Formats: sequence, structure tokens, C-alpha cells
Amino acid sequence: MKCLLESINNRELALLIWMFPLFLWIAFTSNFLKAAGKILQSFFWSKLTPYFLAVVTYVTGIVYLLFKIHLWDLSQLKNTVLWYFTVGVASLFHITDKNKSNYLNATIKDVLSLTAIIQFIIGVYSFSLFVELILIPFVVIITGMVVVAESNKEHHRLIPVLRKLTALIGLILIFYSLFKIISDFKSLSNESTLTDFLVPAVLSFLFLPMLYIISIVVTLDDVFTGIDKRIKYPELQRYARWKTLLYFHVNKNDLYRWRKLLPLQHIKSRNDIDNSIQLIKEMKRNESNPVSVNWSKGWSPYSALLFLKENGVTTGYYQPATTVHKWMACSKYLDIDDNTPASNISYYVEGDATVATKLTLSLSVYNNQQDGLAVAKFLDNAVLLFKKSLYTPIPIQIEDSIINGISYQQKIENRNIIVEKQLWENKAGGYTLNLIIQICN
Repeated sequence: MKCLLESINNRELALLIWMFPLFLWIAFTSNFLKAAGKILQSFFWSKLTPYFLAVVTYVTGIVYLLFKIHLWDLSQLKNTVLWYFTVGVASLFHITDKNKSNYLNATIKDVLSLTAIIQFIIGVYSFSLFVELILIPFVVIITGMVVVAESNKEHHRLIPVLRKLTALIGLILIFYSLFKIISDFKSLSNESTLTDFLVPAVLSFLFLPMLYIISIVVTLDDVFTGIDKRIKYPELQRYARWKTLLYFHVNKNDLYRWRKLLPLQHIKSRNDIDNSIQLIKEMKRNESNPVSVNWSKGWSPYSALLFLKENGVTTGYYQPATTVHKWMACSKYLDIDDNTPASNISYYVEGDATVATKLTLSLSVYNNQQDGLAVAKFLDNAVLLFKKSLYTPIPIQIEDSIINGISYQQKIENRNIIVEKQLWENKAGGYTLNLIIQICN
């Protein structure tokens, strides 16, 4: 216990001092006990509870191993607890993210990154308790102001100033710590300080196998739940599980892509399951080696997906939409101004399995009195789309119709070019502006 108390520096002590009255205030000004009871109940009886327990058991085993090789003792208890709640527990809330298939690489990079070294340097030394008691609430207030400013576009102008102030505080802490390290290097370069640096990094590395296993289990559980919802017969459910494991192994992207397409497959037999898996494999082959498309028929879908990439407009996978005969890919809504709500651009590629026959660039505007920047950025993407899809500059008539918001139609070779403006009936001043390039029927 003495070692543990001695390991607490002034910064951590100041944080504890500030947290105590905050805890009392929360406890006596709200239904704290009732809320805390619900939180504890959800923790011990939630879907993640087995994973939390597995992590505790695994980390305990790691700590025991480090203790046996004399890399861990009671003085590292504080660092271990902090690591558990900042890395171990936090990781469990991210592994179910379908878009984070490379989280393992990201974790390794974070452990080896300059950020980890800087965090260590800053944590080695702290100011006097009086200074830390002033510094902590000041940093918390500045950080809170940044969060509020980022969520409220009316205060976006303050973000650069607040970030510069935050960076200045960080630089002061770094330079102060570096000065103390240089002037007191002898006391720093000891076994205890080296252990403080190594233990969190070693814990992170040894935790990666466990995190990977949990990620696989969570992914399979999610996908298998989707199978049970989409496939009616238990025998086919079991067959689908084994088939997906056989062909997709534990590839999260492939598993989720397959599950997303299940509603379109109308699975009624084993043959249907085999065909749905084969469809994913064919899609991946086409993405890796796109087949060239005759100009008169349309575009290669996989080339069309990248037409606006240099402007930051990217799409998801090109895949069946409403039926296996109609395929589609779409981008996320890309905010392009500071209005509230913001105007946004989206991009769609439509066609069949092998040929894209329709490209749509869409602009959504919520206030036609403040659409200048939105229209300018839409026009910039329209110019790029013409360059990439038609290998020609945008015609002056199309450019004028976009700028003035006038519906217009023109034909270039066997492509119909359509500019259409649709006013929103349920919102005054709102409208959609579309640029459509499609193959003539």
C-alpha cells in the first residue's frame, strides 16, 4: 500500500481532490444511487459481461506472468488499473464497430507511436499540488469548450483559438517535463521509471491476442444472429453457419457483406446459401480485376466509384440493391458548408452486375438564401465528373443551369445529361439539385 501511495503524483492527487466534491455533488443533487444501481445491474447482466470477465481473467494472468519475471510489482498497480480502464475496457466498446476491421494494426501503431512517448514524458513530472489544482479544471473547461464548439456550428470560429490554446498547454507540459528530465536525468534513468514506461506497452501487446479472439466471437455472434433472422429453417441456419466459416473464415468485412445481402437472396435451400456465398466471392474478384466495359454500354462500375475520389467523395461497395439484377453503390452524405443543418453532396452509381449505366451527383440544400458555397462545390464536383466519365469539359449550358438552379437536359453521344431541381414541399427554401448522366435506352 505504501508503494501504491508513493506512486501517485501531484497531478493524480489533484484529480482525486477535484473528483471528490464532484462525486458528492452528483450523489446529492440527482438520483445517483438509483442510476448507479442500474449501471451496475446492466454491467453485470449485459451482453458484454462475459467479455469483461474474460478480460479481467486474461489480464490477471498477464500480470502474474510479469510478476514472475520481475517486471511487475505492487507499485505498478496504479498503472495497471489505469491501463485496464483506458485501453482494456475501452477496446471492448470498439470491437463491434463493423468499419474498424484494422483495429489491431491501429492499436499496435498507437503503442509504438510518438503520442505514447509524449504521454509518458508528460506523466513523469508534475507541477506543485497548488498549480495542478488550478491547471486541471482549466484544461477540463477548455476541452469542454472545444467539444461544445465542434457540436454547435455557431461557435465554430472559436475552434482554432481553443485548439491553439490546448496545444500551448501541451507544449508547456512537454517542455517542462523535458527540462526536468535533462536536469534530473540521473533520478529518471532508473529501473522504476523504465518499468513505468514498459508495463503499459507490454500489457497492450499481450492483450492483442485476447482482443482479436473477442472480436471474432462478437462478429460471429452478430452474423449468426442475422442468419437466424433471415433464414427460416434451423437446418439451413446450421448449414449457413458452417459454410460462412468455411469460406469466409473470420474475415469481418466478408461476413458483414454477406449478411447484408441476405434479405435479397430469399434463402430456401442449401443451393441458395451456396449461391449467396459465391456472389460475394465473384464481387471480390471483380473488384480486384475489373472487366473492361465497352464505351457504348456504360462504365466499369469499379472505375465509376472512383470518379470523385480526389474531391473526397467516396462510395461503399457496388452490390445488389433491390434485386440481384439492379446494382448500386452510394456515398455517405458529405457536408459542404457551415450552415445548420449543413448542405450536403452525395454520389450514386447504378447499373447491373457488370456495367454501370447511371451516375447521379446530388446536392441537398436546406436554405436557398445561403446556398452559394454549396452550389460552388457542387459545380466543382460536376466538372470533375464530366472530366472522368465523359472525358470532356462541362458544357456551358450545363454549368449555367447548375449555377442558376434551372432544370435542363442535353445529349452527348449516347448519354443523356439531366440537371433537375426539386423544391421540398415540407420545407420552405429547401431543395435538391441533381446532375444525372445516364446511358440512353
